[in-house]
Amino acid sequence: MDGRNSTVLLDSVEGKEAGYETLFAENAYLKEENKRLHEENEKLREVFRVATVAFEKKNREKESSNAELEKAYGTIKTLTEENAQLKARLETEEGKVKLLIKVVFGKRSEKGQQQEESGSQRQHKRRGAVAGHKGRGRTIPEELPVKEEVIDIPDEEKFCPDCGLPYKETGMEETSSEVCMEKVYYVKKIRRKVYKKTCTCPKQIVTAPAPGKLIPKGKFGTSFWVEALLTKIICRLSGR
Repeated sequence: MDGRNSTVLLDSVEGKEAGYETLFAENAYLKEENKRLHEENEKLREVFRVATVAFEKKNREKESSNAELEKAYGTIKTLTEENAQLKARLETEEGKVKLLIKVVFGKRSEKGQQQEESGSQRQHKRRGAVAGHKGRGRTIPEELPVKEEVIDIPDEEKFCPDCGLPYKETGMEETSSEVCMEKVYYVKKIRRKVYKKTCTCPKQIVTAPAPGKLIPKGKFGTSFWVEALLTKIICRLSGR
């Protein structure tokens, strides 16, 4: 009996040891599997983090693009409104110009209109130059006071455009006169400085440009014509 019991006990101990080894092996496997799953979970977390950052960046870019688009639409709307306003102003100014042209270059008087409409056969003296008559030319009254205006070439243009060497002042001037008005009539004497190139390039003499005139080569300045037109318009509107 003792021998049989010993054998049964030994078999039982060996079976338990084998079961423990199996459990240890399964436990080790589960630990490795848990470690692998944990690593894969961390990788997935990193992928999700990167994807989240990229998604947020795309959203910010989209919001920025929408803001820029709205700003562009606002600019287009503003420019469209300004364009409409400018067109309206242009039409108004064109109307004023047409009115001025009609007032300045229209019929001289109602009497002149009646004469043209009646088809009078009377001969009128022809205006303008007469053959054989010397004429007085574009004379300016000598009794008007004189104001001088010196026109110089800008400093940045006092150089030869071909070689870059500076001009040399000659002491000469080109002089012209025109009648202007500032409350009183006076003659503005325009003295345009004349320079000579210090190089050997062509066109040695360089003169300061002449101021613009409403009528080229006319003896009356722009201020005179402005005052004359305004006076004529006021007289027309007041019925004088």
